[in-house]
Amino acid sequence: MPGFAIAVVSILMEVSAVIGGSFPSSSGDDGGADAVAYNFLSYRAAVNHVALYTPQPEGEVSSLNLPSTWAPVRNWRNQIQGGRCYVWGDASADEIRAAQRGLNDSYSIGTAINGRIVTAHGSGEVLPGFIADGSIVSVVEVKTP
Repeated sequence: MPGFAIAVVSILMEVSAVIGGSFPSSSGDDGGADAVAYNFLSYRAAVNHVALYTPQPEGEVSSLNLPSTWAPVRNWRNQIQGGRCYVWGDASADEIRAAQRGLNDSYSIGTAINGRIVTAHGSGEVLPGFIADGSIVSVVEVKTP
């Protein structure tokens, strides 16, 4: 249960960051990486909101509450499996780093490397095989019905 509480607090913090648009730009960045990061984090927040507040069966979360003006800039994907909600997609190293900065280097977001999530804090848990190496990936614990 503590993991669920931490996940809820994390979601609230990231929704606040996404809504507030607090994405620091690195010097020389034209905003492209930040824009992709913001797009991913908006999708991630919508997926995680549904997954955390409406227990979902394993599989894809499809009924998302995103603004009508929102459009994915990449093929973002999600899957609930084994009590975890995975959100992932293709992103460059700069885009992944921008997303990590947008979430204050949260332990829940990183890069898929050799089948594990690697965050700003180091290597974490093993990822399912459907997440390709090099992807941006987010993992949160959820309850399933």
